[in-house]
Amino acid sequence: MPGGPHVPLEVAMSWKSNYVNPPTHGSGIVVEESILLGLCYLTVALRVYTRGFLAKNFGLDDLLIIMNLIPLTGFAAILILAFTKYGWDKHIWDIPPDQLVQARKAMFAMEIIYLWSSSTTRISILLFYRRLGGSVSQVFRYTVYAAIASVMIYNIGYNIFAFTQCTPLNAYWNMGNAFWLLAHQGDWKCADEAAAVVTAAAISMVQDFLVCILPMALFWHLKISFKQKLALTGIFGVGFFLCICGILRMIYIIKIYFYTYDMTWVSLQIWIWSGIESHVAIIVASLPALNHFFGYVKAGKVVSGLKYGTSRTGGSSRKGYDQTTSQTNSQIGYESKTAEAYDRAIHVTHDVRLEEFVNDKRYDLYNPSDFDDQPWTNSSRFDDVETTAERTPEQTSTTWLEDDTSGEESAPEKPGPERKYSGFADSRRFY
Repeated sequence: MPGGPHVPLEVAMSWKSNYVNPPTHGSGIVVEESILLGLCYLTVALRVYTRGFLAKNFGLDDLLIIMNLIPLTGFAAILILAFTKYGWDKHIWDIPPDQLVQARKAMFAMEIIYLWSSSTTRISILLFYRRLGGSVSQVFRYTVYAAIASVMIYNIGYNIFAFTQCTPLNAYWNMGNAFWLLAHQGDWKCADEAAAVVTAAAISMVQDFLVCILPMALFWHLKISFKQKLALTGIFGVGFFLCICGILRMIYIIKIYFYTYDMTWVSLQIWIWSGIESHVAIIVASLPALNHFFGYVKAGKVVSGLKYGTSRTGGSSRKGYDQTTSQTNSQIGYESKTAEAYDRAIHVTHDVRLEEFVNDKRYDLYNPSDFDDQPWTNSSRFDDVETTAERTPEQTSTTWLEDDTSGEESAPEKPGPERKYSGFADSRRFY
């Protein structure tokens, strides 16, 4: 059976319309969109808080996700409006002709908005890969740039096609009205809508697979543990669910354009999977930031705690003051550029306000004996005899979902001269 928006007059005349009490799909799509949109706003809020205030490494990928809330909200609003007012929840023969025109206008707007939303999310994810892949290889970076360019070209190209596919443009939303077609024979011309939409859906599906596959080449080259690599693979493996959504969407697009004229009734499945894909994509893109946020929640504090204790590196133990952080947020609170800076860090279990005595002229920060009789040093021990030669080898970072750099490779810093240092003097680096 042929299908599509071009309904033959004899087929339209054979339909038995029910404008009084027609069957409908119900309000399931409204509930779905409301829940998913709320989850997206919550996810983006947590992402912005984590990247902007906790990690302090807010980037262009975060900005794009915030901007994406605009078309995403429009997508949800028009979809709800179309199903509650414009007859998308009914059979096409149960929709009055004037309402059917509004339904086609809503479909035109939905296609444009969906394209902008999905493209923005893909570019945001690719920019995040670029941040992580700064030290991997130029091939990976160029691949990411090529993927971003392909998404932009696809977006711009389809937008141009959408606004030029019909002459005049209003023929796009009037072609669903058989009576308008009869009255305007030869006055309009449209491109093959079915071929264009199916091709666009296929390209979108390929881009989804590309976005899911790219991180596999990156994560297995990062200097992190095998367990962390598996965790990363699992997180971004959720992205393959979006690929499945794209496949299901493609199946129903083919069905409504080639196997049925009842486009409004059958298109429910298209918009269900399109809605899930566009909303869940934002959640998946924000999982790395959410990982750090819940790391803070689990630790019960916003910044890494200060703790005096004994650390072990390479089987040997050393007394001193070492930074104690959770595994997932070792670089988020504050992080030194080199292992040398890590080893110089001073951590005490007391609630000491360093600024109170740093500015006090009675104390010489470079003479620890000035503090021997102070009550807040009675239970603490300060070792200040360590030199550069005694420091532990450079440690591999355990932060595996964030990169607080721009992604560019940087030259290693030159080691400083050997010197003895005072713990209190070096503690000023953290304030």
